[in-house]
Amino acid sequence: MEYTVQKREKSHVAFIVTLDNKEWSDCQKGAFVAYSRKFKIDGFRPGKAPFELFVKRFGIETINEYAVEFAYKKYYEKIINEVGYSQSNTDGIVIMLSYSPLVELISVDENCAKFSIEALHYPNIKLANYKGEILETEKPVVSDEDVQEEIKYDLDKVSRVIEISGPAELNDEIGYIQAFEDTVTAPDGETKIEVVTHEGVDKLDNIILTNRYENKSLNTLCNDTLGKNVGDIVTWYNKSNDGEKKHLLKICEIKRKELPAQDDEFAKDVSEFDTFEEYKADVKEKLLKKKEKENQHNALKKFMGKIIETSEVEIPDEFVKFDFDARIQELKDRFNKTNSSRSGEKFTISNEMKDRCFEQSKASVRAFLVTSELLERMESEEGKFDEKIEKKFETESPEWWAMVKGQLKDATERRRRELMRELKMGMVTEYLGTYNEYKEIESPKEEV
Repeated sequence: MEYTVQKREKSHVAFIVTLDNKEWSDCQKGAFVAYSRKFKIDGFRPGKAPFELFVKRFGIETINEYAVEFAYKKYYEKIINEVGYSQSNTDGIVIMLSYSPLVELISVDENCAKFSIEALHYPNIKLANYKGEILETEKPVVSDEDVQEEIKYDLDKVSRVIEISGPAELNDEIGYIQAFEDTVTAPDGETKIEVVTHEGVDKLDNIILTNRYENKSLNTLCNDTLGKNVGDIVTWYNKSNDGEKKHLLKICEIKRKELPAQDDEFAKDVSEFDTFEEYKADVKEKLLKKKEKENQHNALKKFMGKIIETSEVEIPDEFVKFDFDARIQELKDRFNKTNSSRSGEKFTISNEMKDRCFEQSKASVRAFLVTSELLERMESEEGKFDEKIEKKFETESPEWWAMVKGQLKDATERRRRELMRELKMGMVTEYLGTYNEYKEIESPKEEV
């Protein structure tokens, strides 16, 4: 197998592949085995007719039509392994693997067969400057409220749950049991309506008293439960497809989280410090470092956005169309999943939504192409870039990285490269910090 590379307009590239007589004959026979089941010949089960009889019945052109597809699948991997993964190769081509190439048979004679594989490659990009910049970051500020919010996590670790009779307060855990209105006859013969519970009725799932549920009826139930005691009855109006239904619920338990005092003993239980003040100072220091990293990350994201916006890149129409089609398909799939029970309702999309998706696709493709180019530059400049990234993953997220390594081990060579590229693409913005410096500035004061 031999091939030549022809660069064409708008990021198109064609591989002109030449197979000798034996290689082409092997592809014809391989295609016959793979695809002959699709054809029916009287007297033979699908796929069992002899090759010569198949050719006589359907013509060599039919075999060739499938043979070129077979040859593409057999040889394309080898071609892109040689030229398609790095811009450091002599042709400067990086193939867009997610785009399905166009395959066309050019000629077949007694000596050889020629066919073309037309693919898309990443366009040439003139990157904006990404080195030696001063990135302004806000000076980290941690308030007493921030420290207290962080301390709450440790308080929860050593808290205990107690059962009380009431009254119920926000964040209490409430248990209910279904209650019913029943006619009760008194000793004097008088009848009246009372709310009762029946034996054998299961307790409902507990809920936490809060007003932040998405379900409005649950928020109403929580509000009605506030201030109530064990044994009290509350009314819950639950909306369903059949309309609104009234439920009577009896409060059967109230659980409350009891937090320890914020003192030296608490500090000893949750940290390496002997006093609460030392523990609190450590919490504040860690929050400052965390906010410093967050501010640096925000500065890098802003800088990355500037690089994407000001880099010069000619975006191929096929790239945008590929992304646009995927967005529309995602909307359609989401619609079908949500409306699967509604018969006769078809997916439609407005021109306004199409325009919005198209603009999002252009922005997404631009960001992807510029990020890809940055990754190529970093890999060529840094040396052992894979090792540095892997060491970072292993240090910061060892369990996650162990899982990913398992996936990489079981994947094909091509899939391994794709997975590693995806991981490294996600690190490009953060790695920009090694090329630039940070300068802290005072946070802008909020206007009162």
